[in-house]
Amino acid sequence: SLVGIICPIHMLRAGWVLFIAFAIATLLALRSCLSEFDDPDPSCVIIDEVCGMWLALLVADAKTLPSVLRTFILFRIFDILKPFPVKSLERLPGAFGVLAHDLAAGSIAGLLEKTWKSNATRY
Repeated sequence: SLVGIICPIHMLRAGWVLFIAFAIATLLALRSCLSEFDDPDPSCVIIDEVCGMWLALLVADAKTLPSVLRTFILFRIFDILKPFPVKSLERLPGAFGVLAHDLAAGSIAGLLEKTWKSNATRY
């Protein structure tokens, strides 16, 4: 999880284009390595969490430590609890399901943080 927060912070400057390239590379890497495991989403493979966390930070436009920490906590909550639609995306076959549920968790976490920040600055 620590890698999932440190790597995306350094990659934020690269923006959306590099994120999309990384997401495609992640999907290809997952397709290749998942055949080596019996578990459909092995805990030792964290590249999908890095990708989901990166998306969360991009969506949230997290630039301060408190914002990054809130986004990380939200991402982990949605990644672990897997509420709808995160759980349903996890059921997609193979690498698509492994990556899709982390991207959904990241999207939700990022949107919640962005909403919180915009409401906090109003008052």
